[in-house]
Amino acid sequence: APKVIDGKGFTIDASHLIKIFNVTSSDVTFKNINFINANASAKIGDKDFSDCGAAIIAYSGVNKNTNSLNNISIIDCTFKDCYSAGHGAVYTYANNVTVTGSTFENNGAPQRGGAFYARGGKNITVSDSKFNGNYQLEEGSNKYGGGAIYVYDCEARITDSSFDANYAHNGGAIYVQANNAVITDCNFT
Repeated sequence: APKVIDGKGFTIDASHLIKIFNVTSSDVTFKNINFINANASAKIGDKDFSDCGAAIIAYSGVNKNTNSLNNISIIDCTFKDCYSAGHGAVYTYANNVTVTGSTFENNGAPQRGGAFYARGGKNITVSDSKFNGNYQLEEGSNKYGGGAIYVYDCEARITDSSFDANYAHNGGAIYVQANNAVITDCNFT
């Protein structure tokens, strides 16, 4: 059965100490939640991707090369000051991922996608969202990219969104390493 987590505008402040949500099942919607100060700064044992997705990680946890999640939605949420030692404030390894009407501000990661990292999925859609001041920092020879968004091995559509002052070694706003990606009606400053 679908699971809807409607925060009704509630703020979850992780105080830079912990991650917030670890999603391991399909059909999950996050709605009207403010995620701030989330932290995925350390790998936990041999867990794949434990240092990814500071606010939300949607990953089956079965095998890093297996995508078995479907229908992850993020609607009218805010992600602010979240840091991941791996990839993104939000990390998805799923099909049918939708991000709409959301704001990502001052989120960062040293690897890929400071705000949002999508991997190995079909139908990844980002629309009507704002990405401000997100960053991908270089660490040694790590010269990846995607200050705001990094899409990898996906089918992605990014529309009607704004990108302001995001930065990275490559692709300050968006870095695409995808099967098929379409970016339309977006503003970049």
